Amino acid sequence: MYKGDKVESYWPMSCTDVEFLAIICRGSDVPTHPKPVINDLPLSVPFCGIESEKVQLEEKTTRNRLTLVQAKSMGGVDQVMEITRRENELDKVALQLIVVACKSELTQRVLDLANQVFSIKTLDGAIKIASYNKMITLAERLTQMKEVLHSDELLILDSIKKRARTMGIQ
Repeated sequence: MYKGDKVESYWPMSCTDVEFLAIICRGSDVPTHPKPVINDLPLSVPFCGIESEKVQLEEKTTRNRLTLVQAKSMGGVDQVMEITRRENELDKVALQLIVVACKSELTQRVLDLANQVFSIKTLDGAIKIASYNKMITLAERLTQMKEVLHSDELLILDSIKKRARTMGIQ
């Protein structure tokens, strides 16, 4: 990045949900002496019209999906709680977006959001929201999605149990 006549680059140190910790290197690509200061830079995904509530929710969803992918790529037992927390956050934001989409009668957007949820409870919430907004056909389609998701979960649990039995774990 150019600022005036000097080149400015960033040496990443860490990244959280809402901030990017980096050393700003002025005039070079790497930190130099004296000891550099770590800067907290706000982290957001660029969206047009960020003032509206809907766009803010979309930005939050995108940012949370990116951090969820990062947490999943790290693997490990200690990441399971972090992944579950992020999935729950995404489900909450998805429900908020489903409310907005139902009020605007955007059926396909509701179905797209419902395809991205992680829990059956969230789908139950989406069904209630669709019914409340008198979108009966949408509620029926969401119920069908819920049944498919439930049967997929049962198949996964069954395969985990079989694998545990073959490994001698009860």
